[in-house]
Amino acid sequence: MPWLKRIRETRPDLALDFEGSLRSALIAKISGAKEIYGMSDAQRGSRLFYTRIAKINRHGHAVNRYLKLAECAGAIIGEWLRCSLPTGDPLPRFDEYPPFILLNPIARVEGESLSNAVIAEFCRALAPTRLVVVGQSQRKIDAPENCVDLTNRTSLLQLIRLIRIARFVVSVDSGPMYVAAAVNGRLLSIHTWTDPRRSVPTIPTPGFGKTVNSAPSTDSTPRGCEDAVVALGPKMSQP
Repeated sequence: MPWLKRIRETRPDLALDFEGSLRSALIAKISGAKEIYGMSDAQRGSRLFYTRIAKINRHGHAVNRYLKLAECAGAIIGEWLRCSLPTGDPLPRFDEYPPFILLNPIARVEGESLSNAVIAEFCRALAPTRLVVVGQSQRKIDAPENCVDLTNRTSLLQLIRLIRIARFVVSVDSGPMYVAAAVNGRLLSIHTWTDPRRSVPTIPTPGFGKTVNSAPSTDSTPRGCEDAVVALGPKMSQP
């Protein structure tokens, strides 16, 4: 209730619903926004709350879909897109050397996270390269000798710092994927059920440039992921 009260007090002139869910549309309505803009592929019930709807290609890339909504609100989209992300905060008592691969095996959606067995196999396949595991999880991860477990121990700014300095980033969660595409670019994204052509991040260059590597799969212990690990292992071990 206190949170709802704070939302009601914001009363913005305009609310942009980039999520497109009934929940996000309700939040925009509760905020008391004078106008609410959303996308044409939003959930059916959410569109009832919109003052204006941006016509988008529902099969298009997520970034292009979001840009259409921004244009609907009057934004001018140029040839270059600048990702204004902070440098991040260093972690106390964490040695950034030797170089490491950052692994985020935990997804918010149930069934998309990698199992402990896959995480262990991933670390073993890349040994002796150091791996740092991040994410928010209630389960305990059995970290092999070459693995540093930082799950539930990083803030968002600390995660950004780790993504910036990592030799390579591997993630099953879209949030860290997009941060890595913006500030690092050396990224392997693992998709357990979504279409990578719609959601895989891209390196921010004109026209979004070259897409990062993706490993689509049909379950949370993807064989394709294991093949990719073996293929990348020798290269990642080089100084």
